[in-house]
Amino acid sequence: MNPKTLFQKKEFYLIIPVILLLTYLLIRLINQAQMIQIFPIDAYANDYSSHIARLWFLAKYGLHQPIQHWYNGNYTLLTHYPPLWYILTLPIYKLTQNPQSAAFISLVLMYISSFAILIWFGKTQNLSKISSAALFFFFFANPIAIGYFLRLGKLPEMLGWLFSFIFLAIIFWYKNHKLDWKFILLIPVYALIHYSHVLVFIAVSIPLISLFLIKKTREKIIIAVSVIATAIITFPFWSIFTKNMSENKIGTYFSLHWLIQPGNMTDKITSIIVPVMFLTIFYLYYKSIQEHNTTIKHKELLFYLPIIFFSILYAARLACFIPIINRPTPDTYNFLLIFISSFLFLKINFRKLKLQKYIAPLLIIVVIIGIILSTTLTTPFKPHTQEVKDTLKILEDVDYKFRISENPPSVNGRAITSYAPIYLNLSTPGGWASLNLSKEYIDLLSAQTEAVKSKDCVKTESSMRNLQTKELITFNEYCYFLESCGFQKKKQINNVCLYIIYGG
Repeated sequence: MNPKTLFQKKEFYLIIPVILLLTYLLIRLINQAQMIQIFPIDAYANDYSSHIARLWFLAKYGLHQPIQHWYNGNYTLLTHYPPLWYILTLPIYKLTQNPQSAAFISLVLMYISSFAILIWFGKTQNLSKISSAALFFFFFANPIAIGYFLRLGKLPEMLGWLFSFIFLAIIFWYKNHKLDWKFILLIPVYALIHYSHVLVFIAVSIPLISLFLIKKTREKIIIAVSVIATAIITFPFWSIFTKNMSENKIGTYFSLHWLIQPGNMTDKITSIIVPVMFLTIFYLYYKSIQEHNTTIKHKELLFYLPIIFFSILYAARLACFIPIINRPTPDTYNFLLIFISSFLFLKINFRKLKLQKYIAPLLIIVVIIGIILSTTLTTPFKPHTQEVKDTLKILEDVDYKFRISENPPSVNGRAITSYAPIYLNLSTPGGWASLNLSKEYIDLLSAQTEAVKSKDCVKTESSMRNLQTKELITFNEYCYFLESCGFQKKKQINNVCLYIIYGG
């Protein structure tokens, strides 16, 4: 093969995007490794702190046990949140004795495992190794994934996608093959997704509907039975969830409503760009299918029809009003569409479309733009600011339950409530996981926050008494407010202060 011919092959151009994305992912991963030594406190992105705390609670108290450190003991561990990531990461924590190290090691292992699974996935779909590697990097090194998984720390959801790659491999394999006894593997994998992250479970159910549509009656029955079997296996989790919802617990949250509420501009933009990208790539893929084979074209259109229909509803915001469908976050659906778009892109016959001269340079440009956007929009890991250092220092003087209010942007209050139990054995009426709290208790927390924010001395004291919490940490002008109320100042470091509100 002469160099000119090699230069025109699409897979040659995949090497450059893969190298660029690999390099960028490694740089971000090395940067994020600081969390091993520095507890993540910054307010930009901090799901890590929640998962680290719950992992520590699991090791100390056990699954589904009441946690006295959070919400005055009204919080029961992982009754409303899928437990699988914590259970699988627990042995790593036992070995390292450091929940931060365990979380980061888990992150790295999920990247490695996902890469291996996607190489296998590509093999089942006749993709080359470089195409399979590209599929991994298109999914995990795009700006959304860098911000969501690596920087924000959506570790349980990342585990859900890891199992989803196996799930989707099964679906795409049986898309072109008759169902046999091996299809039974879908049941445990589907259940693992559910126990990893329910929102991913909802999203990846859409391709299962696609498979159902193209199969004959006998195979449709097998798929239906598999879904029922999965429901039985996952009954211990969703039955508790349903029970608590009926008892007026906070359990129903429609994340897709972000798209029709003020703000959330990034989500609003990506939720248009991603489905439009999918529809464009599908159109090119469909056009590249051999025109004389109408049977294949009809089957492909029927299979992707549910995903096409959903992408239109999603972009048009109509999905926000569909029960169950409106529960996942926009990014959860973005990842589904990114994965399928990436897969279809790698299957397109660009030579047949006479686009081979344009698509590869365009891909390189898109990758470079994506890296620039990611670098600009997703900040690197932030070491502790002086305000964070002062807050952690002042925590050492807390003797009772504490509450943190009106914290500045550099201090993540919920992250502080994750740090305090692990390293100082402190308790708080707040916490980082309010899903199974009663509305009445949520109202008590809100009343305390509003009392300080409005600088009302009487309501501040009464709200703290209602929460059975004596000590309050706050910042800047709110320190002067607490002093003006006559509350007892226990300590102040620069702009961070600790007050005893009653009973001092």
